Amino acid sequence: ELGRFVEGFNKEYPDVTVNITVVPNADFLTKLTPTLASGQGAPDIFTGESDYVKYLVNSGYWDDLNQEPYNVGQYKDDIWEYVLNVGTDDSGAVRALSWQASPGSILYRRDLAKEVLGTDDPDEVSQQLNSNAAMLDAAAKFSEKGVKMFASWQDIMNMQFSNREQPWVVDDKL
Repeated sequence: ELGRFVEGFNKEYPDVTVNITVVPNADFLTKLTPTLASGQGAPDIFTGESDYVKYLVNSGYWDDLNQEPYNVGQYKDDIWEYVLNVGTDDSGAVRALSWQASPGSILYRRDLAKEVLGTDDPDEVSQQLNSNAAMLDAAAKFSEKGVKMFASWQDIMNMQFSNREQPWVVDDKL
């Protein structure tokens, strides 16, 4: 996927050589963190997974993109709010931006929602699924009717990981 971005970039900046290096996800932090800490040979741009990107955003290694020469503030109206949130550190500095945004949704059968939740109206259904606790309550109702709300935990994994408000580890406790 990145190759097509390089092509577009090189049309605008033909004298800049772009080297793409693929590092397996399992090795990513092990290789990147010491490079960033040393300040030597770090990549100008890299992709990161939601698993660890917030750690890197708060690491202090990156420039504040609100400042010169980046001035990301002038583009904020064109950036999804959650993309800004993920790339903003605890001090409010924007340290990272994503080249992609993947909004999610929950699709449902209206007849089953009406039977189990008492409504098939999207606004009312969304109110019954608006938190982890609400989703568990709804799933219990579906389960009582012999219906599985999701095929597996993987159906909602990214939604859960991306919407967490606190890190998995706080004060050295999981």
